[in-house]
Amino acid sequence: MSAGTPHPRSSLLTRYAVLLALSSAFACAGPEPRPAAPSGPQEPSPAPPEPGSTDDDWILLSSGEWLRGEIQALDDDHIEFESEELDTLELDWPDVVEIRTKREFTVLLTDSRNVTGVLTVDGAKVSLSGESGTTEITRDEVHRIVPGAPKEANYWSGEVGLSLASRSGNTDQTDLTYSVALMRETAASRLPISFAASYSEVDDDETENNKRFNTRYDRFLGPRLFVTLLGVEVVQDRFQNIDRRITPFSAVGYTVVDRSEWSVDVTGGFGYRFTRFRSVPDGEDRDDSNAIVVLGSTLESDLTKRIEFEAGYTAHISTEDTADTIQKLELSLSVDVWREFEIDVTFTWDHVGKPEEDSDGDTPDQDDYRLLVGLVWTF
Repeated sequence: MSAGTPHPRSSLLTRYAVLLALSSAFACAGPEPRPAAPSGPQEPSPAPPEPGSTDDDWILLSSGEWLRGEIQALDDDHIEFESEELDTLELDWPDVVEIRTKREFTVLLTDSRNVTGVLTVDGAKVSLSGESGTTEITRDEVHRIVPGAPKEANYWSGEVGLSLASRSGNTDQTDLTYSVALMRETAASRLPISFAASYSEVDDDETENNKRFNTRYDRFLGPRLFVTLLGVEVVQDRFQNIDRRITPFSAVGYTVVDRSEWSVDVTGGFGYRFTRFRSVPDGEDRDDSNAIVVLGSTLESDLTKRIEFEAGYTAHISTEDTADTIQKLELSLSVDVWREFEIDVTFTWDHVGKPEEDSDGDTPDQDDYRLLVGLVWTF
């Protein structure tokens, strides 16, 4: 190796030294500094005015949002809230953190008492302020909230439904179904009343004509236990050969599931069934009566904020002949479309265990099925 040529090891060491120097320079320089985060707490969202300073009701949700409008009612763990910008809202009671109002409300408690005053809710504490002072209760004691002082109208709610179909041409057909349902409910009792009728005609021949009336009076013995002191069902169905069927009964019920999203009730009791048939073969008695066992179950579920599902089943079992059992199943899906109006899709199954032969020798079918789509107005 000549004297003028650099040594290979010396050349390699030189390269390492250059790389080390460049790496050190970049490490010292570091990345470009980011803007400093603001120090101190964020500006809180503005709170509503203090109660009494405005005529509006204010609700604070668990999301931190304040809503301004008017509370219509609280029932079944849902608050109906009217807002000028958001229209009618249905809010879950557990999602409401705070309520501020100027108006007077009546709160129905789970122990059957009523408390009236200016309503304030703060977390788990509910306060009602009136002339006699302030009453404080917990959220768990609240069964229902209605605006104003106690009056009969505050205990009532209801709905009216209508389904109509008409066809003409090769076949002239008319189908009409209408229903009315009322409910009087307090913390101690409830009184549902319902009436429904269906009529169908094809080429001037009647193909369906029936009416049904139901009512009962329930008295609550506790948060889940209740007794039906008296209930009555009245049925008239031309094509089931029933001129009238009257069934009074009493029962005991229990709420198996009671959650904000869904609930399940079961009932059992005894009754008496009186039936008068439209016609019977010669020599047969038009009247029939016997004691019955009454079984029933209902399910109500809020599938979404706008869709509700209800199912109801009843069985009236004769104590003399279990084959003489009358059953009814009803499934209903309700969709909120606008304000107090809903679209209902309802399926019903009616079963008569031992239908009565008429004077022409014809025996009605045991089963009737019906699928209806109608418009419902709630109030």
